Amino acid sequence: MLCSTMAKVELEGKFSVVEPTSQLSIQWAQGALVGSVRGKGGASMAVRIEVSEEIDRPVPVVFKFFADDHVRNHPRWDPDIELWRSSDEPIGLGTIIQRRNSHGDTPVEGTMEVVEYEPNRAIGMVIREGPMQTDGRTTFEETSEARTRLTIRAEMPIDESMKDRMTGMVQRSLRNIKDLIEAET
Repeated sequence: MLCSTMAKVELEGKFSVVEPTSQLSIQWAQGALVGSVRGKGGASMAVRIEVSEEIDRPVPVVFKFFADDHVRNHPRWDPDIELWRSSDEPIGLGTIIQRRNSHGDTPVEGTMEVVEYEPNRAIGMVIREGPMQTDGRTTFEETSEARTRLTIRAEMPIDESMKDRMTGMVQRSLRNIKDLIEAET
C-alpha cells in the first residue's frame, strides 16, 4: 500500500501541521460561513475537510458503490448514519434522501439532497440537520487502468474543538469504503 499522508489545519488564517497518522491526505481550511456554530470569541466557524484514498478498482465500480448505491452502502461504512428514500428511482440530480445521524447523544434527522451528479466523475450533496448545513462533494479520478482516487470534500459548520473527532470519523469512513469495495467487487 502507498503511504503518503499530510494533514494541515487553517483556522483564523493560521496554519498548523498535524502529525501524519494514516494513508490518507487530509487538508483542513477555513471555509465559507455555514450554519451557526461559534468558535472562541464568538466568531462563526466552518471547516473544509478534504480526504483522498486510492482504491484498487476502476472508476465505474467505485462510483456505483459510492454514488449509485449510496442509500444501501452509506450505513455500511458509517453505521451511525441511517438513510432511506420514499422512491426507488435511481439517484440523480435533485434526489432527496432522508437520514438519521446517531453520532451524538441524541439522534438528529435531516436530509441529503443531490446537487451535482456526473456519472463516474462527481456527486455533490447538501446535508441539512436542524439548523446546520454541510456541503459535500466526492470526486472519482482514474489513477491507472484499475485504480481510482476517491476524494471527499466537505464544508462543515464546526469549530477547532471538533476537528479531531471529525477527522477520525471521515478517515474511518474512507477506510471502510476502500475495504468494502476491494472485498466485494
